[in-house]
Amino acid sequence: MKKSIIGLLIIVLGISGYYFLLNGNKKNEKEVKDNKVIVIPVRETEFKNSITADGKVELKNEEEIFINKALRVEKVNFEEDDTVKAGDILITFDEEERNDLIREIESKKIQIKEQNLIIENNKFETSNIDIESQKLEMENIKKDIENIKNNLILAKLSLENLNKELEDAKKEYEVNKELFEIEGVTITELNNSKNTVNSLSESIKQKENEINSYKKELIQKNDEYELSNKKLIKLQYDYKKAETVRKNTIKEANYAIQRLELDIATLEEDLEKTVKYIASPVDGTITENNATENFMASTDTYLMKIADINSQIITAEVSAEDIDNVKVGQDVIITFNDKKTLGKVSKISSVATTVSGNGYEDVYVEIEVTYDSKTAGFRPGYSVELEIVTSKIENAKVVSSFAIKKDGKNNYVLVYNNGEAQRKNIKIIEKTKKISVIEGLEIGDKVIVNSANIKAGDKVVLTDKIISEIPKNTSQDDNEEPGPGPGLGGGKRPN
Repeated sequence: MKKSIIGLLIIVLGISGYYFLLNGNKKNEKEVKDNKVIVIPVRETEFKNSITADGKVELKNEEEIFINKALRVEKVNFEEDDTVKAGDILITFDEEERNDLIREIESKKIQIKEQNLIIENNKFETSNIDIESQKLEMENIKKDIENIKNNLILAKLSLENLNKELEDAKKEYEVNKELFEIEGVTITELNNSKNTVNSLSESIKQKENEINSYKKELIQKNDEYELSNKKLIKLQYDYKKAETVRKNTIKEANYAIQRLELDIATLEEDLEKTVKYIASPVDGTITENNATENFMASTDTYLMKIADINSQIITAEVSAEDIDNVKVGQDVIITFNDKKTLGKVSKISSVATTVSGNGYEDVYVEIEVTYDSKTAGFRPGYSVELEIVTSKIENAKVVSSFAIKKDGKNNYVLVYNNGEAQRKNIKIIEKTKKISVIEGLEIGDKVIVNSANIKAGDKVVLTDKIISEIPKNTSQDDNEEPGPGPGLGGGKRPN
């Protein structure tokens, strides 16, 4: 369906009557003394092309309200057909299960604190001071053993010397005894040699006792060293065991914390699904309600369906012959009950629809128009009128397309100038069947409309019918055929 809003409609009516009245019977030029003409002064105005269509208000979005976990419904605050605002509490649920989950989460967090305390208490390495003390003790024993061995060696050397001295003393004593028999030595000398033998024998016994004492002490020290070494081995074993236990305790505590954290994450995920209530995500109207108080709500189907009142669009069908002039982003004037709202073309379908019947076949393409639904006051299902502005020129110089003449490639019009038709060449910026936007004329030029039988230089007189002003807003459909009457042409899609 197309609509042409044209301010020069009256012009066309005037042209139709006067044109045929004055020029219906062609006269010889010599018989025509004066040509009566109708003129329109050139004025600046807003020029626009537009296409009209019938539209219907629809909702683009419907919100379906789901839950992620089966819950017992406590209260349903709204019924079907109720109007809600974004944030309104639609449904509340029993909180017992939610509270149990919260308590379990807190219990797990306390257990994590306990495990962290265990880690804190075992973070320091086991003391090895006993091991170091034992090693020091063994070093001292080892030194004692070395000293005893050295003393034993010295004692044995001393014993050897004493034995040699004793052997020499015995020989000397035997010699002295023989000499004493022959009075070669005195009794004193003999006794002295005997005393020397006895003294050395006594020294040897003492040295032997000393050596035996060293040997016993060496055995004791070796036994002591062996016992100390066994004690060291035991201390080292106990240390490694304690360190292993300590490290394993820390590992087990860390593993326990990881398990508890996983448990908490699972519980918190479950808690997130265990909602206290559901709020409306949009402003709208409840179209379906499947929630029942004191019954379990299922996850298999939505609890409510809400028509999003702010997702309104208008759909309309534009004929295939007009759709090429329609572009996304073009202004659309929406009319409902004489109230106008501004919208924009937001979508043009890529698929056409063919409608046929009763001897006709029309092809249409669906478009979508968006607008401020909060201020428009439309409801889904309303039928509205759309005027799609396909082009617009501000401060346009507009003339009737009937006044334009052609001379080869040049376009021109005849202008009334002091009783004479004067030619002025023009450039057509944009045109329709009835109206043209041009360049080449001045504001106030009187363009002759009924110029079919008039040439430049002809004498002309004005009729008493002078159209003195172009309407401020001039629109014209490009595909509309000119006609003599007020009919708008086109027509609506058959029902």
